[in-house]
Amino acid sequence: MGRTCRILGLVALVLVLLTWYFTAGRTPAPSPPGTVTITDGLGREVSIRTPTEKIISLTNADTETLLALGVTPYAVVSNFNMSPEIAQRLAGVPEAGAVTAPNLEKIVALKPDLVAGGLMPFQTQLASPLTQAGIPAVFLLANSYRDILERITFWGNVTGRNREATELVRTIERDVAAVREKYAHRERKRILIVWGTATSFQLASSHTFVGDLVAQVPVENLADSFAGSMEKKGLGTGFVALDPEYLAKADPDVVLVVTHGVSQEKAKTFLAAFQKQSVWQKLRAVREGHVHILPQEMFASNPNVRVAQSVAYVGQVLYEQ
Repeated sequence: MGRTCRILGLVALVLVLLTWYFTAGRTPAPSPPGTVTITDGLGREVSIRTPTEKIISLTNADTETLLALGVTPYAVVSNFNMSPEIAQRLAGVPEAGAVTAPNLEKIVALKPDLVAGGLMPFQTQLASPLTQAGIPAVFLLANSYRDILERITFWGNVTGRNREATELVRTIERDVAAVREKYAHRERKRILIVWGTATSFQLASSHTFVGDLVAQVPVENLADSFAGSMEKKGLGTGFVALDPEYLAKADPDVVLVVTHGVSQEKAKTFLAAFQKQSVWQKLRAVREGHVHILPQEMFASNPNVRVAQSVAYVGQVLYEQ
């Protein structure tokens, strides 16, 4: 019996040594790279070898997502909306032009594995020349809160940081759910979202990116009914014209203003002049001072990994001010 036990013990020791030799004692061969295929915002089917980290990011949203996943972009573009914190983390990272004027020659010379841009004409015009140069490129657009989470998951798949992406998505969902719960029993505010550029102002319904973000807290977006009728006619973009008669009838509790393409100071000056118009003066929200300019970096451009902060900000503006 004792001899049998000793033999079994020796056999077990040999198995342990063999296991060590074939695992810890030797570096396992790397898994062959896979492929992620995505249909981007241009409707093109793009195949990307994974994992890859030589990524040139043309948008703040993708740059911040990559950094959150532990990946430093291979190169970026200069962007006036970039926060000082992110700019500091990108110190030493090559620049390939500006967000509104990416430098094609620099991008090609860097020989990246992937270029990621947004659906802006000054970026999408790179699609054809990059394809000709043999460089994969995707041009992405997030139209909703859910799109943001899917985009984070996409970058996790591309970079091989699936675990980090999954944890980040869970954290965002938990934080947004907490904000929803905090205001769930409050009477819904009746709101209008004014989306402004350097040349015009429109109303943003819940079918727009900024409208969907705001809708994560209990609100009644008064532009939704008008936007819905436009969609039935095949004219829907989620934005509706600022109709004076409609504004007078709507009479919202709060007006939220988001500007794009202009500085916050210029936005305040323009809005001040805008509010002097008679149609605005008739609105109770204007008379009572319930007009709020939302930060561009949280609402005009895609906040991506900071989306929970954007939702929390809306809740505070609507229900705690």
